[in-house]
Amino acid sequence: APECAVAKPCRVDSRCRVWFDSNSYSVPSRYASQPLIIKARVDEVIIYHNESMIARHRRCYGSKMEIIDPDHRKELKAVRRKANKQNLVRDFLNIDSIASEFLEQLELRELNTELHMRKTVVLAEKYGREAVAEAMKDMMRFEVYRSEYLENRLMSAQRKKPQEGHLHVPR
Repeated sequence: APECAVAKPCRVDSRCRVWFDSNSYSVPSRYASQPLIIKARVDEVIIYHNESMIARHRRCYGSKMEIIDPDHRKELKAVRRKANKQNLVRDFLNIDSIASEFLEQLELRELNTELHMRKTVVLAEKYGREAVAEAMKDMMRFEVYRSEYLENRLMSAQRKKPQEGHLHVPR
């Protein structure tokens, strides 16, 4: 039987979608910004990359609809999660040269290393990298590798100490 389909070249946008008939259809994230071919049949829209099918959706005749395959979204979330983890490790190691040794010890002792790394990076933004690096050195000397102790150490160092002077005794 003859194939009755409309073939149209397209490009994937930044949200991993292609547009056809004022509707958007999802594609796997690895095809972002690549040229693709959309083949629209009466009942389905098929998306090809280099003559191999990468996505298949039911055709929608509505307007401005988003047709999304949940598997495409899972793949994109996994890529984002990996990128966020890499950025977190980079930011943590940029605190000071001692951060890599601190991270090794943290990974040996803690179940949720990523949480402690994230908190430590936030503390570095709040109190300064030098103060956090100094606190890390103290923590390593005492063999304590938790972000809570680090935060406590930074907060106590920041508190104003009472001025020395005459002793005031209330009645």
